[in-house]
Amino acid sequence: MPLMNMRLARPRVLVDINQLAELAHIPLDTDGALAIGALTRQRAIERASLVQTHNPLLAAMMPDRGHFQIRNRAMK
Repeated sequence: MPLMNMRLARPRVLVDINQLAELAHIPLDTDGALAIGALTRQRAIERASLVQTHNPLLAAMMPDRGHFQIRNRAMK
C-alpha cells in the first residue's frame, strides 16, 4: 500500500478481500490462545478486550505500528 501511495507500484490487478467478514475476528482458540484473523484491523486488535486481557503487550504496541490510516486498514 505505501508503494502504491507513492506511485512506485502500479499493479495491473488489485483484488479487494474486505468483504470476507469471516477473516476479521479475534476469538480465543481451543487452547486459550488468541486467534487473530487475517483481515482484523490493527485498531481492532488495539481496542479488543480479549487482546488487552490475554496479550496486553500486543495491545500496547499497536499505536506505535504504522501510520494511522494503515493501522485502520491492515494487520501488517
